[in-house]
Amino acid sequence: MKRLACAGLLLAAAVAGADAQSRRVFDAASVKRNTAGPGPGVVAITGNRLSAPFVTLRELIRVAYGVNEHQVVGGPGWLGTDRFEVSASIPAGANAESIREMLRALLEDRFALAAHTETRDLSRYDLLFSGRLGPKLRPAGPECAPITVPAGIPMPPPPPPPPAGAAPMIVLGQAPGNSRCPTAIMRGFILARDTTIETLAYMLMRELQRPVADRTQLNGSYDFDLSYLPDSGPMTINGQAVNADAPPLSTALREQLGLRLDGTHGPVEVVVIDRVAAPTEN
Repeated sequence: MKRLACAGLLLAAAVAGADAQSRRVFDAASVKRNTAGPGPGVVAITGNRLSAPFVTLRELIRVAYGVNEHQVVGGPGWLGTDRFEVSASIPAGANAESIREMLRALLEDRFALAAHTETRDLSRYDLLFSGRLGPKLRPAGPECAPITVPAGIPMPPPPPPPPAGAAPMIVLGQAPGNSRCPTAIMRGFILARDTTIETLAYMLMRELQRPVADRTQLNGSYDFDLSYLPDSGPMTINGQAVNADAPPLSTALREQLGLRLDGTHGPVEVVVIDRVAAPTEN
């Protein structure tokens, strides 16, 4: 009997070891609370390095599971407020899916994250074409048309170029589409060039916190300038409200772009947080 018990323990240990070895992990990783102040709130890949200098755990979970903010459910309040600095070394030959798997393993190890996916019936939107392009929606030309921000609003600075000889930076969890031309997204403004309507739907999803499906059947790339009043109120600069007389988003889409949002319900996959803890730092 003792021999059987010992053999059982050895078998269990061997299985656990095999599972640990089969799990994809970063070569090395660092997780720290960010105490230095604001920085880029994105998860980016440059060469064989992953860097996330100023991110919330909710954003890390969103990227790790390949979902949007509204698809991360539950968890403590600090999930979306506390900021962390994450840096990791990526093994050679890793692709986007394996990097997300490594990030999930990192969250399990450092944040004791336990989560599961399930399908829920949630409110969602269909983005539809009214039949005629609005005055602020135009087919893109061969050259990138300039972006002009409204008077009094500073143009967001472009991301810094990579060092000489460095690999280009790839931001994980961003909208699909062409990054050849500039895009400026500010509170109450979406200004884009050479962008698909599918990408616009993704941008609206981030604003509305609801799934948005592109049902317009508009193919190709477009330039557009959308100005609207967010539900949370207008942007303020030096205490002054900017664009406070703009229409609500649904009206702006219809009048400016010739598109409309139709509310509906449907199945949406969500990531449910079962357990999470403050990180173990190194």
